[in-house]
Amino acid sequence: MASMHDVTEQHLAEEKQAAAEAAAARHAAELALIFDHIPARIFFKDDKNRILRLNKAAAASMGMSIEEATGADTYELFPEMAKKYHDDDLEVIESGEPKLNIIERYTPVGNLSGWSSTDKVPYTDRETGERFLFVAAMDVTDRKNAQDRLQQREETYRRFYNETPAMLQSFSLEGILLSVSDYWLSTLGYTREEVIGRNVMEFMTPE
Repeated sequence: MASMHDVTEQHLAEEKQAAAEAAAARHAAELALIFDHIPARIFFKDDKNRILRLNKAAAASMGMSIEEATGADTYELFPEMAKKYHDDDLEVIESGEPKLNIIERYTPVGNLSGWSSTDKVPYTDRETGERFLFVAAMDVTDRKNAQDRLQQREETYRRFYNETPAMLQSFSLEGILLSVSDYWLSTLGYTREEVIGRNVMEFMTPE
């Protein structure tokens, strides 16, 4: 009876262990599914700028497979920007505070460059003291290029507005001056700082 009891307990323990391993494997598979199908480029790095783990989006952005990029040195993969990336990494690791929404150039060697919005979160292993960094980067190249084009158009308009030989002015519904041309300023003898924010009627002369 004792022997049968021991066998039963061993069998139950094995079933419990098998169920736990299956649950762990299922959980790992679910995490891998999420990890590899989100659009963000995910990197897990050490404090020496080496990539310990990454997802498919990150590997694809460098024209590599996950296996090729795992363990690689960022200084080799991003020679143009690696020092800047590493300096930011160390700042985050040393401070222990995340750094979010870093707009920076993304320049993988041998592949298309662009812009990314990057979040960096530090992690320290309590047992070993090893320091790591979780990095999530979203491609914002289209948005950044659109912003740059808009800024360029605004600068062109501003230059045209200011350099036109005419007394141009813009003001709010309340008559508060918002902008004036350079010709306006030179004609009336004011600096831009002296007039912006004042009422336009202060500069009107009676006919």
